[in-house]
Amino acid sequence: MKLFRYVFVVLILGVVGLVIGYKTNTLPSQVKQAVDSVATRLPKTQVAIDQALLASQAAQLTERGSQVLEQGTKVLGAAVTVDESQENSSLTDRALNYGRYLYCKQVVEDWETRTSAP
Repeated sequence: MKLFRYVFVVLILGVVGLVIGYKTNTLPSQVKQAVDSVATRLPKTQVAIDQALLASQAAQLTERGSQVLEQGTKVLGAAVTVDESQENSSLTDRALNYGRYLYCKQVVEDWETRTSAP
């Protein structure tokens, strides 16, 4: 296992050395030619982006986001009330407490429906 680690470290150091040498043009000419020949054989991919499709999807996303915001405001506006007596608690603490309350309320309602069913 130690041999594997040593080989891995040497391999990584070699690759880093090649990259630094290639970028600074300090590699010997024979090594540079070998690296260039490998680099030219690598496939070059170019991603084509359809601007019209991207714009239409962005418009749909904006429209759906506004619908979610509108519906969320309707639902949460009626359900969320802020207790002003707890000025020292942060908004996140109040949100977590409200989330716990909703969870517990749902658990109780589920239990009541299961136990009251014939």
